Amino acid sequence: MMTARTELLAILEWHTAADGSPTWRRYWQAGRDGVTYPTHSLGPLLEWFDDRIVAVSCVGAGRHTQPGYELQDTVILLARTQRERLLQMRLDLLSNRPELWSYYSVQGTAGAYESPRVPQAQPVVYLHGRSAPDQWEPLESYADRFLPARYRDSFHGQSAHEHHWGSDTWPVREFIDAIFADRGSPIDIYRSLDMTLPGIVSEQSIAQHGQWLQVPNPRYFTSGIGVNPLPEVRMT
Repeated sequence: MMTARTELLAILEWHTAADGSPTWRRYWQAGRDGVTYPTHSLGPLLEWFDDRIVAVSCVGAGRHTQPGYELQDTVILLARTQRERLLQMRLDLLSNRPELWSYYSVQGTAGAYESPRVPQAQPVVYLHGRSAPDQWEPLESYADRFLPARYRDSFHGQSAHEHHWGSDTWPVREFIDAIFADRGSPIDIYRSLDMTLPGIVSEQSIAQHGQWLQVPNPRYFTSGIGVNPLPEVRMT
């Protein structure tokens, strides 16, 4: 079992090189205050909902584990989307605790999903009108019906033993397939910015004590140089 000291040493190893100099993570992840690592969490949400974030509010819990760091121990981001959804994201890179790599909780009008919080748990889902009343079901029970074959096969192949449960392999495959099929990348520059800009704006919000701030639409960064998107693409 990791002690508080060994956990702290693990944190410092990410942020300090062998010669004692700060790594890029020390500056870009823990050397700024706000949601400095937004893309991994926001990417799936924005893809699931086919949406973009229009405003954010960001607050922190204070600096207790590493008082000398700019990043607060826990940072909470609230985000409003174009389609009137509310998202919450928690970033915690410094607290003394075992790592929790990914946790999602989705609540909608027709169902809900809870991913496992600890290794021994399993992801569960409730689908209104399909699941038994007030009963969670294992997400795995829907895998054969809804999980695409290419991803299902990856869990049983070599990629299942790679980092991040094999998920690192899938974006590379998608990118290569896009090249051979001569089609656009599934995550283009605009979607990449949709996942990135809320984190940048969060730094301004947390500096203003959680003030709600607008997130710009990157599709209009090119305004004035003749590259405006078509009206039907516009997402304001």
